[in-house]
Amino acid sequence: MRYKQLGKTGLEISVIGIGGGVFNPSKDPLLTEEKVREALSLWIEGGVNVLDWGKDYGENFLKKVLDKKLHLI
Repeated sequence: MRYKQLGKTGLEISVIGIGGGVFNPSKDPLLTEEKVREALSLWIEGGVNVLDWGKDYGENFLKKVLDKKLHLI
């Protein structure tokens, strides 16, 4: 995985990220916490460390799935 520095923060972020919209249970009723954890684990193992998410993307569901163990910037 390639990484770039995020501005002057010193943080190294992956050049590929995940769009949180795919993890919205209101758009996919078959989506489960287990499936999302599995998918995110595979991305993280691959070196991805950027997740784009927000209220329109099922933010509360993702917080629950990730157990609030996040570093948000």
